Amino acid sequence: MFGRPVRWGGAAARRHAVSPQKIWWARKGRWILLAGGALLAGGSWLYGRWRQAQPDPSWVAEAERAVNAARRSQAARWARGPLVEAEGLYRAGLGELRRQQARWFFLRDLADARSLLDQAASYARRAVEEGERAVEERKRQAVEALARVSRALDLMDELETRAAFPREPRTFLTRARMKFVEASSLLESGEYDRAEELALKAFEDAELAGRSLGEAFLRFADEERIRIWKGWIAETVAWSRDHRDVAIVVVKEKNLMTVYRDGRPIRTYRVDLGVNNLAQKYRQGDQATPEGRYKIKQLKDRGQSQYYRALLLDYPTAEDLRRIRAAKEAGIIPAHASPGALIEIHGEGGRGEDWTNGCVAVTNAEMDELFRMVRVGTPVTIVGADGTDGAFSAVARRIFRER
Repeated sequence: MFGRPVRWGGAAARRHAVSPQKIWWARKGRWILLAGGALLAGGSWLYGRWRQAQPDPSWVAEAERAVNAARRSQAARWARGPLVEAEGLYRAGLGELRRQQARWFFLRDLADARSLLDQAASYARRAVEEGERAVEERKRQAVEALARVSRALDLMDELETRAAFPREPRTFLTRARMKFVEASSLLESGEYDRAEELALKAFEDAELAGRSLGEAFLRFADEERIRIWKGWIAETVAWSRDHRDVAIVVVKEKNLMTVYRDGRPIRTYRVDLGVNNLAQKYRQGDQATPEGRYKIKQLKDRGQSQYYRALLLDYPTAEDLRRIRAAKEAGIIPAHASPGALIEIHGEGGRGEDWTNGCVAVTNAEMDELFRMVRVGTPVTIVGADGTDGAFSAVARRIFRER
């Protein structure tokens, strides 16, 4: 009913039997696959780790490029601190990189090497920027120093065209000009520090030139001195008005002589003065025209004067002698210095320059006019300035503003 039972064995048994190879694969194959997968995964990890352990050439290249650029830039001179720091970081980065490359790749850690090289590039770029800023600042300072010297020299040049400088200030001024030219050349060549240093020295020499002129020049910007001069002029004009007589006023910085009658100007003359036209007279031979209130002491006609005709003044007055004595006590002039004498208004003038030894010179025709207007006792007031801009006072005030 149920058929014949299956007999295992024979061909049928052989058909349904599992081969030993299959049994082996069934038992071992899974482990082989697992092992293979593990090896593959391990190999991938090792390869990735090896890749990570290889430095990127751009790290070194970028740092090297930045450091070399800084070395070629102004940083080499004006930003040494950041540049030295960059070079140190670059060397440290290369050293750390070599140390790591000497290790097994799976033990390498390149983070510090990369950080050091990145910092080297950053410091190098900073050095370039600081160097450029420093150069611009040095250039600005040098330009300002030279401009200051230029203004001082322009003023001194303007003054020198109107005044005869003594030897000492001329020497200082010559040195200042030479240093100014050299400093300008250094500025053009980019030597800004040296240019500024030399410009400052040039300015010092220009100041020494001004200082060596001393009272002879600075008094033209002295408000108290100008007030005194203006007072002398006012008193002289008032005397002429009150006495209904002639009086003379000479303003040195304008090379101008005015004749007043009854307090009103009736005649003006361009005059030549002493060679040392800036200075107040202190001693014989200083070639300065004195300043003060004088009177005509003698009318010297032809044959009595070396310069056609002359009006001899009563210099030195008691006031002059007190002033000169004070100068000796202050050490301004030697104790044995003589005040000098023979200060005149004389002829042979009209040369358009200050050439006398301290006298006031007019043309011979003007001298004839004066002889007809004056007498012994006629007041003659000589001042440095009259309170309005003149050859010296305008320049002196400008120099004070520069200072």
